[in-house]
Amino acid sequence: MSHWNSQEEAEGRACGMFGLRATHERIQRYLGHCETFIACGTWSNPEWNPMPPLRVVNAGAPFTKPYEVHWWNYSLCAFTAAFAYALDKPHWNLLALLDNDALIGAVDFNTIIHQFMERPDIMLTANWHDGTRSWPAGPLIIWKREGVARWQHGRLRPNLSEAAEQPMFPEEELARLFDGRIFNPWPFAQSVRQDHNAELNRQAMTWPFVRCPCNSIINRYLREQTRKAKPLKP
Repeated sequence: MSHWNSQEEAEGRACGMFGLRATHERIQRYLGHCETFIACGTWSNPEWNPMPPLRVVNAGAPFTKPYEVHWWNYSLCAFTAAFAYALDKPHWNLLALLDNDALIGAVDFNTIIHQFMERPDIMLTANWHDGTRSWPAGPLIIWKREGVARWQHGRLRPNLSEAAEQPMFPEEELARLFDGRIFNPWPFAQSVRQDHNAELNRQAMTWPFVRCPCNSIINRYLREQTRKAKPLKP
């Protein structure tokens, strides 16, 4: 997922360790040479696409307010656009999201994906902890086609809302929609988001992924954990 409002901003989204180019390289390395596309919650001009020939799939929500996780969640608009695009295409088995801002650890992609395909579950993910409870929330999420359709057509909250009542967290929506249908290969990891608690350096070094990692652990994690990752075999 990404977005841009100018050509300069688009190019900026592509650069750096957690930019679109680096993320695309990780996807191709670990998930194989699959079709990859960029989903945008607002409307990002495809002419400024910093990653041609990747397709830009726009949700088209007007950018009228800053992003806000409960009421004004443009990332959920990007999900809606991505899922509609995928469901309109035949002959695919899995749809995967890999967040830009995450380190990949000692993950055996080949084993876990083949295990997932043999199980009745329709979504694969790790957990995210908000301080009180754990919910499913990436940074790697993989859905079977049934899971994509379930999310697209069974939503429990709006993407954008003017209501006074606070909608549920997106992670809570995932937990409710896919209750009993989630494969989590890493039940030992209560969270994989270091922005929840930057002091969790020792724990984070054992996680399969680290989203929003502290600068202090990046080099060590890459050296000790990322090098152990095993890609999906053709």
